[in-house]
Amino acid sequence: MKQQTLRSQLTRSISAVIVLPVLLMVLIASQVATTRLSNTITKIDHTQSMHLSRVIQHHWRTAGWQSAQQQLSLFIAPIKRSNEENSDWLNGVSFLSDNHQYRGLLLDASDNLLFDSEQFNGENGQQKSEDASTLTQSQLNRRVPITDRHGQKLGSLLLVRHLAAREHSQHEFMFSLLRLLMVSLTSGLIVALLISVWLAKRLSQPMLALAQASNLMATGKPAPPLPAHSTLEISQCMQAFNQMQHSISEQKQLRLRMMADISHEIRTPVSVMKIEHESWEDGLSSADQALTRIHNNRQQVERLIQDLRLLSLSEAHELEITLGEFSLRHFLQGITEQWQNTASKKGVVLQLEIQMSEERVVNCDSLRLAQVLNNLIKNALQHTHDSVVLRCMNNGKNALIEVIDNGQGIPLEKQQHLFERFIRGKNSLSNDQSTGLGLAISKAIMPLINGGLDMRYSDSTGTCFVVTITEGRLY
Repeated sequence: MKQQTLRSQLTRSISAVIVLPVLLMVLIASQVATTRLSNTITKIDHTQSMHLSRVIQHHWRTAGWQSAQQQLSLFIAPIKRSNEENSDWLNGVSFLSDNHQYRGLLLDASDNLLFDSEQFNGENGQQKSEDASTLTQSQLNRRVPITDRHGQKLGSLLLVRHLAAREHSQHEFMFSLLRLLMVSLTSGLIVALLISVWLAKRLSQPMLALAQASNLMATGKPAPPLPAHSTLEISQCMQAFNQMQHSISEQKQLRLRMMADISHEIRTPVSVMKIEHESWEDGLSSADQALTRIHNNRQQVERLIQDLRLLSLSEAHELEITLGEFSLRHFLQGITEQWQNTASKKGVVLQLEIQMSEERVVNCDSLRLAQVLNNLIKNALQHTHDSVVLRCMNNGKNALIEVIDNGQGIPLEKQQHLFERFIRGKNSLSNDQSTGLGLAISKAIMPLINGGLDMRYSDSTGTCFVVTITEGRLY
């Protein structure tokens, strides 16, 4: 299929939107003008008949039928009024030219034909032997009565415009009207074309800039930010593209940093295993010592690979989730009992506070929720001084679980990147080595199990993480 530019399509569309209504208006105007012209001619003919009937009536009353016929003949005869004698009475109807376009008839009181201008020879003053029966009933209905001084009907006058003359007048008028409309239409078309070209150029330029910027991004090159536009929709499109480009740039930086972090995390234990192997070969350490250290570093690499896989599945929403209803109170009691022994060895008091009067049942994945809480409790035990509190409470329809320690808090510069990959705290009171992926994994898991994870506060008095569960009910 042949592709067309946006500018050409807009030009044609805008021109059509302007020209088609104008054409429709021309057709309607010509139709209305034809009807109005026909009505106007009919009214003029009626007015002419009324004026002429008064003249004919005057002569009929004073001088009889012969005088009336003579005046009607003078009106109908195709001669110049300036050369006619006794034609002052025509001044009253001088607005009509071409009186020879009419056919004049005089009828008596019984509607019998007395005089017909079609049967009168103006050159020898004799009647032609033709019949006046060609008149239609609608034409006869337009006759004007002629009465005497007492109101008695003497006869009637009928003026009929010749069909050819009537059509000629209409054609001349319509030709003048159509010529005027065509001039106006042509001028409007030129203006419409200029306006459409300007509008099309104005609307297509930002789209062209957007296409060029997209092509640059497709080749891996950075594109300059697109400027705002006065049109709201185009401006929103430009803004969305700039935001997308900024997000892609950030994701690219994060991906590069993540690859560097992964390389660093794997390189360190691999380097240690290499050193231990060389030390054993050189006899600087025993086989048991070297194998123990190599085994520990191998486990660290395996744990890192597992955490990366788990994080990737969580972010891709491909992690296996099994939702089910369970009692939150009993669940937290089991989590607390699981960590009591570890807390006691570290000299830390682990407390469970249930601030709910009703029994709370949640619809969640218990294994994944336990994975998140275990990670938070493990971090709290590593960074606290002597106390960790696991607190549960209701917040409207939601259930909140807080994990609170009384450690030194998280440095302010790290709080902004707390849930990113490979972020570790430097204030750990334990020698346990972590992969720096625990919080990132927990943050990615919670939306999948009808919940969320955030840090409520972290200062010199300690740190509080809050887990929100949105699905559940009270009993």
